[in-house]
Amino acid sequence: MTQHRHPHQQRLGPQDSLLDQSPLDAAERTCLETIRHMLHSFAAPQSQAWMAAFRCADAGFAPATGPLIATQAMRYIDEVRKSRISVFHFNSAACPPCAAVLTEHERRLMLALHWARRGHPARARLELMLLCEGNEIAHAMARLTALSRALPAPADAASGPAQTAALHPGAPR
Repeated sequence: MTQHRHPHQQRLGPQDSLLDQSPLDAAERTCLETIRHMLHSFAAPQSQAWMAAFRCADAGFAPATGPLIATQAMRYIDEVRKSRISVFHFNSAACPPCAAVLTEHERRLMLALHWARRGHPARARLELMLLCEGNEIAHAMARLTALSRALPAPADAASGPAQTAALHPGAPR
């Protein structure tokens, strides 16, 4: 189950963070936008937002890889949704004030991708376990791995503590 939130109409949660303060690179941000459209499609099937997801991936990645990345992103989020019991909170890609904020769920989803792309599977697995509420994550991890391999290689080899702290508000440093 998914649920869209309007952060500009309500107070931000303590685990929400600003996207522009996150360590997500351009490929991960495009992937997030693609995933948000997919989530909108799950929450409101009549919107056919999955079409916007494919357009987003086509525009953000090479023509040969855009559809593959959109498909892998959909499979990844679908496995995460199957593993969770609670509602997955997400922000709309079509609402600029909303899109500027990462919900806790989006943050964990994308941090798992961030770590997987940088060769830190244990950190990625931890984020998925927390996101999936301690439920089985083997299928989600497999889809995460497939998505990370479909994306272009990240420019940085590792992320520093300041970037990690931006994704974990209130965490000890």
